[in-house]
Amino acid sequence: MVRIQAIQSIPDKIDSKLWEKIKDMSQKDKNYLVRGYALGAYSNYVEFSDITSMREFVFDRLDKEKYGFNKIFAYSSLYMLGDERSIYPLIRMFDSKNYRNKCAVLNSLLDILNEKNKDIIKQFVDKKNKNKFPNSIQPLFDELVEELAKL
Repeated sequence: MVRIQAIQSIPDKIDSKLWEKIKDMSQKDKNYLVRGYALGAYSNYVEFSDITSMREFVFDRLDKEKYGFNKIFAYSSLYMLGDERSIYPLIRMFDSKNYRNKCAVLNSLLDILNEKNKDIIKQFVDKKNKNKFPNSIQPLFDELVEELAKL
């Protein structure tokens, strides 16, 4: 939990040593949650590498990860690195039975929501809006609906 909180508290501006540490954690940490959060943070620091090699790295991680939670972060990172097709498997990950994965998808969609992808995310919301979600998921879903309405 300490490593996860440390990753989540990393500021927007970091040095290349810390970026390499994040990259290393996304590959080698024994805890799958740490690897997932590190993958999510990895794409925030594109100034340290070219986007093509970063995308290749995340695709490699995606192939090697067996946990849905980590795949969600990989798809989100790929989208942020310019792979627009990654939004579709990211959205499909919402169908997981695991509430943590559902929350991770919603958080990822909130992170990547913009004018360019709003119609795709709106289709997802409209399709799922008929459902009543548990209290662990409903507030995030409602937040996504609100943010969509602002665009």
